[in-house]
Amino acid sequence: MITEFAKITGILEDQILGRRRTQKLSDARHLYWYLLFANGFCYSEIARLNDRTHASVMWGIGKIDGLLQIGDPETLRMWELIKWIRR
Repeated sequence: MITEFAKITGILEDQILGRRRTQKLSDARHLYWYLLFANGFCYSEIARLNDRTHASVMWGIGKIDGLLQIGDPETLRMWELIKWIRR
């Protein structure tokens, strides 16, 4: 799943799974977590897969959910590109 996500977003898998916190990378990482959650992964599974705490994952998913609810154009655009990716 991460391979398809990386191809679509143009961000390397290592960067998505990494620790750098630039806005672009953080947003992509959180969107990837949101995708995993939408595909049935629970917070703790996503945290284990991404070497994070479940609290970090909950926060990131909540951030993306909020951006989608308010209609953030960039988040909506990216979600439309990646929402079809399945396990």
